[in-house]
This record gives sequence, C-alpha cells and structure tokens, in this order.
Amino acid sequence: MTPIVFDSSKFVDFIGQSGPSGIARIELALAKRLVQVPPLFGGAVDCSLGFQTRLSHAVLARRVEALEQCWHEDDRSGSTAAIESWLSGATSHLRRITMDGKPRFDRLKRLAALARAWPRHQLAQDIPRYSTYINASYANTDTPARLRWLKSRPDLFSVFFVYDVLPLEYPEFFWNGIETSFPKRLDAIFRHADLVVVNSRDVAEKVSRIAQTGGFSQLAIRTIHLPPPDDFLHSDEQGITGAGPYFVLCSTIEPRKNHALLLNLWRKMAGEMSQPPKLLVVGPRGWKNEGIVDLLERSPALKGHVLEVSNISTAALKRVLRGARALLMPSFGEGFGLPIVEALSVGTPVIASDIPVFREISQGCASLIDPLDAPAWEAAILRLAQDEAACAKARDQARAFAPMTIDGFFTALFSAIEETRPSPRSDLRGDHAY
Repeated sequence: MTPIVFDSSKFVDFIGQSGPSGIARIELALAKRLVQVPPLFGGAVDCSLGFQTRLSHAVLARRVEALEQCWHEDDRSGSTAAIESWLSGATSHLRRITMDGKPRFDRLKRLAALARAWPRHQLAQDIPRYSTYINASYANTDTPARLRWLKSRPDLFSVFFVYDVLPLEYPEFFWNGIETSFPKRLDAIFRHADLVVVNSRDVAEKVSRIAQTGGFSQLAIRTIHLPPPDDFLHSDEQGITGAGPYFVLCSTIEPRKNHALLLNLWRKMAGEMSQPPKLLVVGPRGWKNEGIVDLLERSPALKGHVLEVSNISTAALKRVLRGARALLMPSFGEGFGLPIVEALSVGTPVIASDIPVFREISQGCASLIDPLDAPAWEAAILRLAQDEAACAKARDQARAFAPMTIDGFFTALFSAIEETRPSPRSDLRGDHAY
C-alpha cells in the first residue's frame, strides 16, 4: 500500500460537536488507523485556516486524542438512567433529556484543545512521491482554491468521499442556497479526484450520472458500505429491560427524516389506546424543524409517550437500541442510513422507508414501508409492540444481518485504491513541493 496523505482540515468543525456524526466517525477512524500503523502514514495536511499546513505523525496523534477528549463519550456512557426512569413512568412529565455528562469542555475549551494539538514548531515533512491523498469529509471543497496544491503534485493519487447527493434531490429540505453551493462542491471533487468512494450503489449511480453530465465520464467510482462503531460488534451489554415496549427514531431532527409521520401516529395512538408504546426521538436538532419541535415541546397528546434525547453517547445508544422493539426510520431520502446498520448489528428489528438505498444496505433483514403510508406504519409498529411472536420473528430476521467491520472497510478501501491507481509514472522527475 502506498503512503496515505490525510486531509484533517475538518477536525476544526468536528471538535465543536457534542459527539461524533457519521462523517466524523469515518474521519476519526481513518486518522486513528494512520496513527496506529505508522508505515501507512505519508503525512497529514490542514487547510482550514486558508493556508496549507503539513502535520507530522505525532501532531496527528495529538489531534486524535484531543478530538476524542472533546467528545468525552466516556462521561456519558452510563447515563441511560434518565431514559430508564422516563420509560418506567417515574419522570413521565419530561419531554426532553440532554445527556451532556460532565461539562469538561465548553466550545472555547474544545477549540483550545485543538490549538494545543497544533504544531508549535512546524514539523514539516515532505509528502512522499506517489502517495495517496484521502479527503473523507468534503474538506475544502467549498473553497476549491485550497485544493489547488494537488495540481502541483501530479504524482499523488487523490481519493474523495461522497456520502450522498441529497441537496440536489431534495433542495426543499435544506437551507437556502444549497442548489448552487452543492454542485460547486461536487465539481471541485470531480476536478481533483482520481477515485471517488461512495457508501452505496444508489449513490454511485447518481454520482456517475452527475459526473457524466459535467464532462467527467472517466471518473472512477467505488462503493464501500460503512461500518457501525466497534462497540456495536464487540459487546454483549444488555439493553434496557422491564420498561414496556418502546421504539427508537435515531436521526437529526430535520424535515427529510419524516419525523412528522411518526409523531402524528403517536398522537393518534395516544388518543385511542390506554397504554400506547413509547417513542424515543434520539438525535440533535437540525434545520427547518420548527413544526416538529413544537410537537415535541407542546403537544399534550405526546407528553409521557414521546421523549426527545440529545447528545447520547455511542454506548448509551447501543443499549437503548438493544432494548427497543424496533428502530424506526421513515426518511424520504438517504445516502446510506447508519442507524439501520447499528440496529441490525445488535439484533434489533428495523422498520424503515422502502427506498432503494435501504433495500440495498438492510440485506433483506428489515421491514420496508412507503414513507407516506401511515396506516401501514401504524400496523407494523403495533404488531411488534403487542405480538411477542412477531417480535421474536423480527429479531431472528435482524440477527441474519452481516455488518461491515472497520477492518473490512479499510481492506476494501485500500484494495479499491490499489486496483484503481496507475503504476507510478517513470516520466515524473524531481520532488514536488507545495
């Protein structure tokens, strides 16, 4: 394997998050792999301040440590007690729980931690010739000038990740201006990439069409499914028990995720049943979600039946999912759907939208329903809430799922690079610098 040059520019953004997002998990996993396997490390670059900074192996290791400390997941790993209390009815008056854990870092302290990880003395090192540059987080694609240095290094093989093209499919679900900014991001990737890695065949087909339309018909695209966190594969910790049937909706609260379908169903069930199942709405608040937030905070019918949970740790999410009757994911569109993989990996049934990407990644182990078919969703939910035999059958179906592992992910990634990159060109002479 040729040395890897890792673009760590997005660490500045990730360090301000309360916990790891899907893209941040991949970014951190790649950085940790380079830290743990020094022969793979060809260098790290950062352009977040508008100029190129080269980072040594030691500096990247300090950044990884700082990022993990800032997320302080260990402080929140045992904080499911508040959720268990609500599920038992002891704190049914609550509408929202924010699982912050010990506030060891506020935003300023997080940024200070990143500053401490920055090289005080520039530990410059040359990027080895014929290395592979990997950009796994759209870093600098909104400011293409910051990628211009790649053109001065034609010996490098450039790999970019693309996780979805949802802003082009559903611009109405995103912030204003996405219709013009996102195509520019893709154009920057297409102009600099020798290989584009996507997380589903569905995304691969869409990226290929867009690339061909833009004149990049020779672009190499490879599909690699994303792995769940290792905790979901290597722990036998039990889920929440004795709390009655409950379901989990895990995603950012924004309109594309279709929270309204489930919240209106729960409002209906609360009016018709003496003891409806409970729903945990897990995830951060996103954008264009005023109506959903109003339902969560103000609807009398949902009080005691629906709980919003923010800043949940990976360990807590795993435990919550293990005890749930099912994960619910009624999204209108996705690039992948990591919560589905996480739930199936711990043997929890999944009821999700019948969309191409979910048919692909669920391996036939989930129940898929049209995201607009409210009666079908209600029937499927009540079946798992009330019928123990149906629930056991659904769990057997979920256990047949074979998740990607992080080792398998990197094996597939490095194989794709080696299969796609050309042999080093003998006509390239001299050492390039940037």
